[in-house]
Amino acid sequence: MHENSELGLSKEGSLETTLVLTEAQHSIASQDLPTVSLGTDLSKTDSKEIGGLKMDSKAETCASLGEKEQTDSVNTCTVKNIEGQLSFDAEPNLPLYKLVPLMFGLCAGMLLSSMDAVSKCMFVMIEVLRFLPTLLLCCKYLNILLNYSSFNQLDKIGWINVVYGMTTASFIPLYGAFSNVFGKKMSLMMAIIVYEIGQIITGAASGSNAVIQMIIGRAIAGVGNGGIITLLFVVVTDIVPKRDVPKYQGIINAIWGISAIVGPVLSGVFVDQSSWRQSLLCRWNMYLGTFVAAVALTCVFFFYTIEELKDRDLQKLKLIDWPGLVGLVGSLICLLTAIDAAGSGTFGWNSSTAISLLVVGGFLLLSFIAIEAKMAKNPMIPLTLFKNRTAATVLISEFFFGVTFYPTYVYAPLYLQVIFRFTGLQSGFHFLPFLLGLVIAAVLAGLLMSFIGRTREVSWFATSILIAGAGAMSTLDENSSDAQRIGCMILIGVACGLCICSLLLNAQNCVKDESLPTMTALANFAQQTGGAVGVSIASSVYMHSLMSGLSKIHGLEVPALILVSNIETVWTLPASIQEQAIGAWAYSFKMIYYVGLASAVISWFSSLFIKHYHIPQK
Repeated sequence: MHENSELGLSKEGSLETTLVLTEAQHSIASQDLPTVSLGTDLSKTDSKEIGGLKMDSKAETCASLGEKEQTDSVNTCTVKNIEGQLSFDAEPNLPLYKLVPLMFGLCAGMLLSSMDAVSKCMFVMIEVLRFLPTLLLCCKYLNILLNYSSFNQLDKIGWINVVYGMTTASFIPLYGAFSNVFGKKMSLMMAIIVYEIGQIITGAASGSNAVIQMIIGRAIAGVGNGGIITLLFVVVTDIVPKRDVPKYQGIINAIWGISAIVGPVLSGVFVDQSSWRQSLLCRWNMYLGTFVAAVALTCVFFFYTIEELKDRDLQKLKLIDWPGLVGLVGSLICLLTAIDAAGSGTFGWNSSTAISLLVVGGFLLLSFIAIEAKMAKNPMIPLTLFKNRTAATVLISEFFFGVTFYPTYVYAPLYLQVIFRFTGLQSGFHFLPFLLGLVIAAVLAGLLMSFIGRTREVSWFATSILIAGAGAMSTLDENSSDAQRIGCMILIGVACGLCICSLLLNAQNCVKDESLPTMTALANFAQQTGGAVGVSIASSVYMHSLMSGLSKIHGLEVPALILVSNIETVWTLPASIQEQAIGAWAYSFKMIYYVGLASAVISWFSSLFIKHYHIPQK
């Protein structure tokens, strides 16, 4: 039977102590535990012998609670069992009248970020960008002239999405540093404002320089998005007891999933409208984000009153690791540009451009590591975190999960459109099983982990299902039935939902509270970077496999490049040749999921090294 008690502050400032013991300490539970005061002894040592038990203490945190009145939150220090060691953890909680509107604001923030599932499908990015690598390749060799009204700068269109992913991934670690220097509240509000500025610039794009304006806007929006998707989950750990964190993070993940469900359907609606209606609807979507941003900012400003930092001035900007930021962002831009452009066929892997980008990117990456290890006083990514086995293995799992997840999200709708000749709206509806599975699994995973207090086993199960889902997707071809497609998409969707929720919780549980913002940022950074690399690899595999398959078709009079650039041409071919061409397309999609299957296996294997960290009751 468990013995429970808390460290709570009385009105006189005294501190009463009790312990949360697991069955492993049952034999010690009967001991009488003395009352403890936080004084100089605890503040000078990292551990204390109490009742025969050795406990790590966050004395400075607990002592600070006695120095000032906490009017907006109830603060306790709970003794948490972590692999046989007991440690104090501050557990702030907002009163209900503040928690509800703040959670509403956090959900609005996630809605703002996930509205990209709709907005990135606007203008030429609805169907054109699904075939962008192919279109760029065709234009390079055939000089095909396509008319996209004012958006006819085809050589630049691809960067509208590329720069968004680059800046999102690159600036995620920076927000971990910002939150440590300026506080989570200010950093989150700043991220929302930056994101919305970028979206407004993108939505206002017009004229001959529209594509350039959209690229700039998307780059700025990506900078803000990197902070939103990171700090939302950090704030949740601040406002609810740790046992409830999975549930509340599951709610935020569900908001993303709902937007992802609406996104493909609305994208299909946009596709089926005339060009002027597409433009009107997409611009309306851009400006709608302004209202959502205002709601999120209002809720965060007025109701997020748990803040550990009071003194904020411009002098603190000196504490930011600017050399590290330059090295990290520069290396990611060079490396991701090389991978994306070489993978899509814009230039070859052995070209001077690709080699130069890879060399410069590698040099900057090594420079970044050296700066973090030797020079930075406040490193963006403390390398000491990687001495924690769980932290290192979770980040590896997150990276390879991203390699599996994002290509699935990008190419599954394309598979439906190409192989089965679905319209944009039809492909959106047929993609719903994947998204519904993701949303439901993310919510249920949060509830389950809150109930059982364990995260490691859920990650093991999630990555195992991810292998099964990726393997199932690799069996789909041109002859797959509706039932087979639905079953495969539900399976991979459930796996992705479980992984999104459980891997992040493992990352957060394996570090101390002061490292939570940094570790959360790193987990999101690993997943986003894995996604960018995965989509680039998938694009390269898809193109090479497809071109190779089409070139082997005997009697095909239409050049392969023409077929790839316009799928509708396939349906004008003789039946026997048409069947072979569709088979080549189906095989190219299989190759994408083989890549996802391999990365899922690596993600699962890495997750096996995660240690158990129990989620405390309070």
